[in-house]
Amino acid sequence: MGQNAATLRRFLEESDNRNLDAWRDICTSDYRLHFAGNAPMSLEEHIQANKSLPEAFPDFRHTIEDIVAQGDKAVFRATLHGTQKGTFMGIPATGNAIQYTAMGMARFKDGKIAEMWMEADFLGLFQQLGMELRPKETKKST
Repeated sequence: MGQNAATLRRFLEESDNRNLDAWRDICTSDYRLHFAGNAPMSLEEHIQANKSLPEAFPDFRHTIEDIVAQGDKAVFRATLHGTQKGTFMGIPATGNAIQYTAMGMARFKDGKIAEMWMEADFLGLFQQLGMELRPKETKKST
């Protein structure tokens, strides 16, 4: 496994170990996360956003399915697992086991992650937490 793939694996493993402080050694100081539908996050914003995960999903973990690296980029595909024991994004604890997929691509600079783009199946996650997707109700004209 190349160095960039190993660094990306370590990033995910430190997440599972609840060691988000390690991200400061793994990522550049000007790191940016691009997550679908959100404004880019700095490293500190990404760390803060992930600190609530262990409260909501104490057994949260990644199963890394693939990591492919070429040049200054590495891509991962993972299955994420956990059991909701606390509030998550306003959804009270359900006790439900969840499993959903995510993919991400990291760009490296001087051996560290400088930028990350991520996509995750949040629709599947929210459905497993009991949420429903329905069309908006429209006002009927009289």
